[in-house]
Amino acid sequence: LLRYDGSKKGDIVVIELNFIFFKQQWTSEIMENFDGLTQHYFIDEGTKLPFFLKTWRHKHCLEAGSKGTYIVDEIKYTTPFRLTDWLIYPLLLGQFLYRKPVYKRYFK
Repeated sequence: LLRYDGSKKGDIVVIELNFIFFKQQWTSEIMENFDGLTQHYFIDEGTKLPFFLKTWRHKHCLEAGSKGTYIVDEIKYTTPFRLTDWLIYPLLLGQFLYRKPVYKRYFK
């Protein structure tokens, strides 16, 4: 994490991805945020992305449910080629599925 202004509209987040042989910076701007009674969210859009992404929009959402709070990630992305849009999907899915047990342990 190189920069984190917060999760309000206009804030900037910059991370550095380390791919062992090279590094890439990822910069996102918070485009929208909402704090309601049963839902809280913010949306970030990539402004400087790693080479394998063309666009990135991620809605980070916390929703009240009957059994607790649900963490919902809505992601829209494109890569430079339609084929790689499909090829990168399992990697992204795996990354977000990996978080589920971590969140359960942490927020138990």
